[in-house]
Amino acid sequence: MTGLKWGEDNLYGCPLCRTCRFDNVCFNHSSQDVQFYVDDAQSPLFYEAANGEPHYEFPPDFINTGHLSMSPSPMDWAPKAVAGSIPEGAVFSDAPVVAYVSLNDAVFNFGHALFDFLFPVFNTLQLLDVYHPDFQLLLAKHQGKNPHLIELFIDPAEADRSMLPMISRRSILTLDSLAAQAAQAGSSGQADGGLTCFSSFVAGSGSLHTSMQRTRALPFREAAFANLGIVEDSQRSTPRITMLKKKGKRVLENADSIMKHLQARFPNC
Repeated sequence: MTGLKWGEDNLYGCPLCRTCRFDNVCFNHSSQDVQFYVDDAQSPLFYEAANGEPHYEFPPDFINTGHLSMSPSPMDWAPKAVAGSIPEGAVFSDAPVVAYVSLNDAVFNFGHALFDFLFPVFNTLQLLDVYHPDFQLLLAKHQGKNPHLIELFIDPAEADRSMLPMISRRSILTLDSLAAQAAQAGSSGQADGGLTCFSSFVAGSGSLHTSMQRTRALPFREAAFANLGIVEDSQRSTPRITMLKKKGKRVLENADSIMKHLQARFPNC
């Protein structure tokens, strides 16, 4: 997605809200580039939306892999255009789609891990109509100073504490673990271990969290329930209401009056 002027993209009033899908790309483990193969290097990769200006390379700030409103930002990233075809013998991931995302330091908190990481990733895949519960989450460069925070809720040692199964059946991959898989395939003679290729690769989820407009929680909820095997009681005639009364930051100052209203409105709950 491009806007009015490169670097000053005003698409929906959001300069860093670019979400893209790339088909048949490969990660080069030596150069650490995602390679986008083109048959004709003389043909533009894309055109500016406003003035039709052609681009023959991806600008280095083409996509922000991080969260839009967290520091440091943006987490600039772009694929590298390579003339030619994918080399024969390259390792292809069996994942139907890969989401390339930067983890952020806010995931130490359950709510932020859910709504500022998992939710945007899911929204990205759903927006591009490629969501599948077997998608692969591949971590880009960390957005912050504490990458080990992934061990709290996203990728803990105890698998049953992980929140990731809400949206994916696969374990998280880092670039190092991806390289190790490719090297193993290469050493066994199965394939060229220098590349790992993907049939579908998406990036740019940072703007698709709950505080932005046009994001809906219901599809995420439905996917999470299905992936976790939760079956709702569709025959229940009265609602089940759970209200959390917080203290400190983000407290609901009228929590008591809300509770009284709900009790009056639904006396049989």
